[in-house]
Amino acid sequence: PYRAPKRRARRPEGTLEVTQSEARAEISGDAVRLVVDKVAGEITSLRFGDQELLISGPRLNVWRAPTDNDGIKAWGNQLGRPLGRWLEAGLQDLRLETASVRVSRSRDGSASVVIRQRAEIGLEHRHAYRVLPWGVIEAENSVRVPAKLADLPRVGVTLTLEPGLDRLTWFGRGPHENYPDRKASAAVGRYDATVAEMYVPYIVPQEHGGRCDLRWLRLADAGGAGLCIAAVGPLQFSASHFTGDDLFRAHHTNELEPRPEVILNLDCIQRGVGTGSCGPDTLPRYRIRAGLHRFAYRIRPAR
Repeated sequence: PYRAPKRRARRPEGTLEVTQSEARAEISGDAVRLVVDKVAGEITSLRFGDQELLISGPRLNVWRAPTDNDGIKAWGNQLGRPLGRWLEAGLQDLRLETASVRVSRSRDGSASVVIRQRAEIGLEHRHAYRVLPWGVIEAENSVRVPAKLADLPRVGVTLTLEPGLDRLTWFGRGPHENYPDRKASAAVGRYDATVAEMYVPYIVPQEHGGRCDLRWLRLADAGGAGLCIAAVGPLQFSASHFTGDDLFRAHHTNELEPRPEVILNLDCIQRGVGTGSCGPDTLPRYRIRAGLHRFAYRIRPAR
């Protein structure tokens, strides 16, 4: 029970230059450089100072490598299980179309990118980024889930980060993995790990390593330089050297080959784990409802 003093809003310092064509937009200043692929609707480069951080993303993600409770991927006839429904909807190969990309510069010195995307299955994603001259990026997301897609695996975004950003610190639940219906034993605190240490070697590769109620995280290289992401309202995250597709395609742990880059998932919400492999499915209150889901976060350099 503590009331923090109000923080004064910081006025933008410095200037940003905005250049764009039909296919590409670039926002650059002394502290930050951001490049957007206007066709794909993704950021393809994020640089703080001289350090390149991002390979691609943030990209809408509603899929997770199925857990055994979601359905046994090596078996057929899974239509009565969540995995069967997700595969039938095509969530594992979500194709997004970019409806619009708007890039502008404000009088206060900041610049903005607003991207609208949609998928054939009915999902709509609006993600907006406000870039501040001193190197802070404010991201706001809204995802509309139609009624026919209720009970998704997750609603969030995925970022692919440059290799080397494998020193992880976070303030949220830990130290072990936890999920919305599996977090009573995980206390909120500040924890440190490497990205490789977040991996959980389940016999059948599947979704793993999630951490709930995230306030902030930092991913840095050996010298301590990298990025910090602060949640505006608690999020769930995972950091891995495997994509969801890597985990889904592998049937045994020896089939996995770690990637050098870091796959960072930031989730507004993720479906609970449940006990579906040998008991009841995930309880209704831990499932994802249709409608509009909003989440926001800030990215800044970590030094």
